[in-house]
Amino acid sequence: MSKEPQAGDVWQYRYGLDKVHILSILGDRIRCVLLIDKRFVQQREYLTEPFLEDYRYLGKSKANIDDLFKTENEE
Repeated sequence: MSKEPQAGDVWQYRYGLDKVHILSILGDRIRCVLLIDKRFVQQREYLTEPFLEDYRYLGKSKANIDDLFKTENEE
């Protein structure tokens, strides 16, 4: 039985080093941020079934994706 994807999870591509951070699940679609080779980031959307075939669960993210671009001067 495979893990059910949830927002905040980190998954890794089975055939490479690419990792994704799941932002949200909308029906049968998974919206996430893709990190390629620790340098290139882009937003992607996957269908759940193919995603589960190609990615494996690594764990929950330690960081909150919403806080990545906050600055010290924001209140």
